[in-house]
Amino acid sequence: MSEGSSTRNINKLTRLANALPSPLLRLSWALRHGGLFSDLASLRAYCRLVPQTSGSSSNRETITVHIRQLQGHPISLRPHGTDAEVIYTTFGSQFHLPPTGIIPPNDALIFDLGSNIGCTIAHFAHVFSGATVIGVELDTANAELARHNTVPWEERCEILTGAIWPTDGEVEYSDAETRQDAYRVGTITTNPAMLKSVPALSMNTLIAKYAPDRMIDYVKMDIEGAERQVLKENTEWMAHVRCIKVELHDYQKEECIADLRQLGLQTLADTNHWTTVIGIRS
Repeated sequence: MSEGSSTRNINKLTRLANALPSPLLRLSWALRHGGLFSDLASLRAYCRLVPQTSGSSSNRETITVHIRQLQGHPISLRPHGTDAEVIYTTFGSQFHLPPTGIIPPNDALIFDLGSNIGCTIAHFAHVFSGATVIGVELDTANAELARHNTVPWEERCEILTGAIWPTDGEVEYSDAETRQDAYRVGTITTNPAMLKSVPALSMNTLIAKYAPDRMIDYVKMDIEGAERQVLKENTEWMAHVRCIKVELHDYQKEECIADLRQLGLQTLADTNHWTTVIGIRS
C-alpha cells in the first residue's frame, strides 16, 4: 500500500473513531497504536489524548510515553495538536529511515531537516548507535520539546532552531491555524501578532560548521515546501551528501528527480512513501 493510501485510510479511521463514544474511541486507538509502547501505562495515557489537527505550540503541558522502538525510552508530547500523530507516523510507519546499508557502523553523520518534536532524531540515534545527528526545526516550541526528547542521546545530537533556506538570514512563519507538524516559511496570516521570526540557515553554512572535510551519510529533508528552492539554489553543499530522502510539498516528483540527478545523484523510488524521492551518490 502506498503512503498516500495509508495516510488516507488512517484519516478515515480517525474520523470514524472520533465519532464513537469515548470508551469505543479509546479502544479503537488502543488497537491501532498498542504496538508502539513498551508498557500499558503509556498506552493508556496515549489513548486519553485529544486527537486534533492543530493546537497551540505555546502549551507547555506534556505527557510522557515509553516507546517500544526506543527500548522503553520516554518521549514527551503535548495532549492537544499533532504530537500523537507524529508518534504514530514515526514509530509505526518509520518513513524517515534511510535505505538499508546506507549508514556506516561507526562515525556516521545524519542531518534531520524538519525535526518537529525530536522523534526521528531519537530513532536515528537509537538505531544507529555510532551516529551523530544534527537536527533543524523551524518552530521554537517544537525544537525545545525535541531537545527534551533526545536527552538520552544528547552527546551525539544537536538541534538548531531555524529554517533551512537557500541563504542565511531571517525568515517569518505563522502558527495561526496551522498543524504543529507542518509549519512553513511564509506569511499566512493577516495578524502581525501571530508572525514569528527565526534564523534562516543555509545548507552551505551548516556544511562549513559540521562537515567541512567529510561526507554527510544521510539527509532526511522534510521542510514543508522549502525543499524546491533548497535543491535549486546555492547547491554546492550537495557534493557532501551520500544519500538524501526528500519529502515533497508543492514540488513535483519528476522535477525533484531531475534536480537530484543534475546534482550528481542516482534516484530511487521509495515504495513505502509515495511523496518522497531518494537520492544516492554512487
